[in-house]
Amino acid sequence: MSLQDRLRSDRFRLSLIGWVALSLGILAFLLHAASWVRMPFTLSFVSLPGLVVLAVVLAYARRADDRVLLHRLKHGFWAGLIGTLVFYDGGRVLIQASGIWEYDAFRAMPIFGSLITERPPAAAASVIAGWIYHFWNGISFGMMYALMAAGRHWFWGFAWAMFLEMAMIYTYPVVFGVSRTNSGFVIISILGHALYGIVLGVWMQRVGAEP
Repeated sequence: MSLQDRLRSDRFRLSLIGWVALSLGILAFLLHAASWVRMPFTLSFVSLPGLVVLAVVLAYARRADDRVLLHRLKHGFWAGLIGTLVFYDGGRVLIQASGIWEYDAFRAMPIFGSLITERPPAAAASVIAGWIYHFWNGISFGMMYALMAAGRHWFWGFAWAMFLEMAMIYTYPVVFGVSRTNSGFVIISILGHALYGIVLGVWMQRVGAEP
């Protein structure tokens, strides 16, 4: 096996390990939504170890000088963050401000924080923890997409976001008590994810695949 073939083989394994490690952040919420394990437990014993594994993956990639893998993770991070902050949240702010639908698109953040901290949603710790978790999920989804689809047509970023949207439509009513027939919830959620997915897809197609 040539050095280049070995590097590609190592990159595939590292990408798979990194993808699983990144997915453990949202797994905490899914396990809570399924009423299997409470969120504080899964964050401590599932998600945080996943971050440690991700750090090991990054360290190994640096040691191996795998610039392609490091490039993808870096751009997945920034595409996920900007896609979440500017387009997903920013788009929802504009849609909500239009007044067409009566739905608080950001009500989930303090509830997320309450699940994490086990304090009331209005508590400052809950609000901060909820927003941090929200942004980390957006970043994680960006990095996960970068590991599996960097360089592919931007439409796959949109498809990835729609998959996340379907998961949200399924789990949010269980945890947050919002009805799937609430048009504000459904439409604002779909449009926010669509903007996020398009940005992520275009970014990783144009600049995120190769250094």
